[in-house]
Amino acid sequence: MYYARYCRSVLFTSATHRQRFARARASGADVCIVDCEDSVSPRDKAQARLDAAGFFPDLRDSASRLGVRINGLCEDDGLADLLAIREWPRWPDIILVPKVESPRDIEIVLGVIENVDLIVLVETACGVQNVAAIARAAPQLKALIFGSADYSVSINSTMDWEALYAARAQVVLAAFEPRAQADEFLVDVAQLDAQRFERVHVGVEQAFGFGDAGAKFLAARVGAADVVLAADDSLGEL
Repeated sequence: MYYARYCRSVLFTSATHRQRFARARASGADVCIVDCEDSVSPRDKAQARLDAAGFFPDLRDSASRLGVRINGLCEDDGLADLLAIREWPRWPDIILVPKVESPRDIEIVLGVIENVDLIVLVETACGVQNVAAIARAAPQLKALIFGSADYSVSINSTMDWEALYAARAQVVLAAFEPRAQADEFLVDVAQLDAQRFERVHVGVEQAFGFGDAGAKFLAARVGAADVVLAADDSLGEL
């Protein structure tokens, strides 16, 4: 079985917390993302996209890949984020695009900023239905993430593994289809509390057992995610 390395560990830092930027970049995570979406209130979106530019220093001080999560492209803030990034002094290595529902979303991003890796979040019923086409959309696509939390809200279901199994299966099949562009596949393990080690570990085991190449952690501490992946050699080579 192949195990993901491109972004085994992902750390999110809100764009509203500039004082945490340097510490995030020094965390050792494979990917560090400054977040302009879920962690930012609507009234702070405009300031957040200005402040997020400071996450990408002129002099590289981190071995991590640095990225930004923009707002959804069906929202004014998502389009404003893209146009703002184009004017930043230093562009991100990665743009994480939420709520992707068709290949057109990827085309829009690359039409504005071409030389960038993409990670896409599939987290709506429409996105799951179109995930095979999304996975083939562009060579810049490096990973698909199944956003279980928002998906469960969109279909009014629980976040139990069984309730989301069918949608996860569609994303897995799309990611490993021969024509898929994504180098990696990550699955949201639906466990947001990294301090509850046993539950996180169970989620990781489920993810790998499902045939996924890796696991995404929405955790405040990267160390917790790394410990989980290192806890059992059967989960893959680190």
